[in-house]
Amino acid sequence: MALNILVVDDEVDILDLIRNCLAADEHNITTASSFLQATQLLEQADYDLFILDLGLGDGSGLDLVQKIRAKHHSWIIILSGRTDPIDRVVGLEIGADDYINKPFHVRELRSRVNAAERRMNTDKTNVTDASTTSEGFSGLNISFAKRRIERLDGSIIPLSAQEFAVLQYLLEHPETAHSRDDIMAAALGGQQDRGERIVDTLIRRIRGKLFPDGTGAQWIKTIHGKGYQIAHPQQD
Repeated sequence: MALNILVVDDEVDILDLIRNCLAADEHNITTASSFLQATQLLEQADYDLFILDLGLGDGSGLDLVQKIRAKHHSWIIILSGRTDPIDRVVGLEIGADDYINKPFHVRELRSRVNAAERRMNTDKTNVTDASTTSEGFSGLNISFAKRRIERLDGSIIPLSAQEFAVLQYLLEHPETAHSRDDIMAAALGGQQDRGERIVDTLIRRIRGKLFPDGTGAQWIKTIHGKGYQIAHPQQD
């Protein structure tokens, strides 16, 4: 499927390079060269995927990630020349799904976008009419169709696309423990090149966001030697 993609970078040459690269795959590309322009475009249209730089002249790319996550579970790829590992960690912690360092190869970017597209196609295939589940899972209202998670007070929990995919997979299959390989194959499109540790990282982030009181391990259990399992609603 063709994706609606918003690319945000203050370097015009980079915008042109990405536009030409991804337009070849028939995606619909919109570009913004500033934080302000990007926030304006967010109010005007919905996007399936965001590609954004951290170093914008009039604002922080990290702030833009948070602004996106406040309303969308769309895929976010950070494209940045910053080499400090902390930037990568913070970007992923606040909701980005992927991080590519500049300078980058267009083939790598296309590969990451294609992986995101496969994940979105899988998500659409798996959505059913019975798309909302909340009862028994710590009072959270989770809509698979809308890709939205709310607390009882109406506040939204901003999960990344990958975090949401993992949580949905575990919720839809609560009867057994799932290995990291199974989770990567079913929820992450089999991204073995990213390594099994990405599953542990995503589980840790999901627990922290859904259960800031530290009880996340009680709801998303680690089963020694097997993997991860959602706690049954009636389990202690």
